[in-house]
Amino acid sequence: MEGLFLARLFEPKGVAGLSHRSFYNAGMRKALLVLSVVLISLLGWGAPQTPSVQIGTFNLEFFTDFDRSTGTWCEEHNPRTPQVVEELARFIDSLDLEVLALQEVENAQALELLLSFMPPGKYGYILSPQTTPETCQRVAVLYQKDEVSLQFVGEIPLSLGQYGLRNGLVVYGKVLPDGFDFTLVVVHLKAYTDLRSTSIREAQLSLLGEWVQRYIEDPTNDQDLILAGDFNERLLTNTRAWSLLDPKGLLYLVTKDAPDKRCRTWTDPIDHIVISQVQEYAGIAVFYDFFRDPALSNRYLYSDHCVLWADFYPEDLDP
Repeated sequence: MEGLFLARLFEPKGVAGLSHRSFYNAGMRKALLVLSVVLISLLGWGAPQTPSVQIGTFNLEFFTDFDRSTGTWCEEHNPRTPQVVEELARFIDSLDLEVLALQEVENAQALELLLSFMPPGKYGYILSPQTTPETCQRVAVLYQKDEVSLQFVGEIPLSLGQYGLRNGLVVYGKVLPDGFDFTLVVVHLKAYTDLRSTSIREAQLSLLGEWVQRYIEDPTNDQDLILAGDFNERLLTNTRAWSLLDPKGLLYLVTKDAPDKRCRTWTDPIDHIVISQVQEYAGIAVFYDFFRDPALSNRYLYSDHCVLWADFYPEDLDP
């Protein structure tokens, strides 16, 4: 019952002009969030702070700038019109997520197109600077500038030098004005389940796991580490894949906390949020299958992925 209650309570708010039946507005959503924590506390589940910072991930599926002189392969697979991009932008804004990891972004021009349909000045972004190997599917992070500050830190060579594959993006974030700080890694690993693709993805997981281990074992690093993105791997059930990523038991798979993990016809997701021992994690995750909402007439053109996010307390709770 608790899971069902929370799943309903943390539905995203509405997209202006699209559906008022399926979403809450920003103020109502935050108010319900506060109410839920009060109810949880009264019922004995307990939480001294109010989770109000949400970090998520969304694969935008061939999100391009509509310039066919660049990113030709991705342009050929982009199913959208500018009108659909506008609707997608309003949908993303309606989620009211402070930080959103993105995958399959062609370039900065594509992100500028997305932001052109969003409230002016509300969002900033950091795009992977990857130039080699060539790819039209970069990773990025979108964030609300008045809520969170983000700084580029570097990249993890998860492309393995192979054409089309993507490096991991590392950024440092801090909740404003002086709250929870964290390191976020945005990833998009090799797709497909054939033997060659699986071998490449396992090499990526091993490399990422080694990077995580070095990061956590370095006392000079902030110990709040968040990995978010399209892992193209069913980490909930694939124990071998998880052991490659986390051989020493340093990480926690937030995805499993989502009460409902269905996305279209799939129930074992490949999009994940993974964390170190982050004290600020509120224990709440949402896997949002917007494909179930018939009021979003163009929803199948938004992406072929669902949106996953997790809730964090805004205070810095590190000892």
